[in-house]
Amino acid sequence: MRLIATWTLGDFDDLTSVSPSLRSKLGIAVSTAVPKPLSYRHRPISEDDLVFIRRLIAEHPGLSRRRLSTKLCEAWNWVQPNGALRDMVCRGMISMLHRVGLIELPAVRFVPRNPMVERSAPSLVDVDQTALHTSLAELGPLEIRQVRRTPEEALFNSLLQQHIWAAATAFVSALLTLLPGSTPRARKYPG
Repeated sequence: MRLIATWTLGDFDDLTSVSPSLRSKLGIAVSTAVPKPLSYRHRPISEDDLVFIRRLIAEHPGLSRRRLSTKLCEAWNWVQPNGALRDMVCRGMISMLHRVGLIELPAVRFVPRNPMVERSAPSLVDVDQTALHTSLAELGPLEIRQVRRTPEEALFNSLLQQHIWAAATAFVSALLTLLPGSTPRARKYPG
């Protein structure tokens, strides 16, 4: 049997069980869940905590979300085992509380760049592509070396773009920035 209930603080262990259409406001919903205290990453959040967070925001209206989360960590002594503040976890928590309408955060001031999204295509490097008609023994030993943050990284990125980009991703590129080579012919690149 389903019951109609009004949500209040403490009804659910986490708010991911709330349907997306109801995440941003509290209201009447159909639920069979047993009410549990509100928590975020195993940290319980009480009514007193919400009052404290609201007061902190009101007392520091000019602070950014990041600085508010730092102040909240300091006030709660919310630290990692190594003593560092749990700033990112706290930011996630206050963002979640803001999304569900339990607190009102200041507007987002800064959105960090995402270099993977803003990535531009590398310059094409012209490399001799004449077929080699030789055995591996005659070619000599192959050398594989990391070229990340070296002048040869441009060559690697260009070859990746031209020849295997469809099968590769930026993630693989970041992990495997290695360039095989055996002879001076294979290492010719501008600059």
